Amino acid sequence: MSYCSLDDLKRKVDERTLVELTDTTASGQLDPVTVERALRDASAIVDSFAGKHYKVPFNPVPHAVSDAVSALAVRGLHRYRGLISLAWEQAGEEAMAFLEKLSEGKAALDGAVQKPAPSDDASSTLVFNAPARVFSRDLLKGM
Repeated sequence: MSYCSLDDLKRKVDERTLVELTDTTASGQLDPVTVERALRDASAIVDSFAGKHYKVPFNPVPHAVSDAVSALAVRGLHRYRGLISLAWEQAGEEAMAFLEKLSEGKAALDGAVQKPAPSDDASSTLVFNAPARVFSRDLLKGM
């Protein structure tokens, strides 16, 4: 699941730039498959950081998450084409810094459902019982 759509991305990046970043066949058209892959990859990165404290996938998607996904996706598209955009590199680094704070619990997402804290209750400990061993190392020695 992607936390940002192509239409959301077009609000942040002009379509001409997206065409330049995704058109590998010189058709002059935007490749929606490449954009969707970049958005899914960026969403997976967000899930890997946010999943430590929040239930993922997000529904509804917090604005900070869609911003991070769009920044990471556009940075990824630039890297895919072997291009460097200092502005998008910086945006990607800022998104990663936010995600690191999120995973450390130093940042929060408004409206997102937090995972419950792990229980320290001893009653939740699993106990296994098994019959005594039938064969032992000494019993099998010399067989």
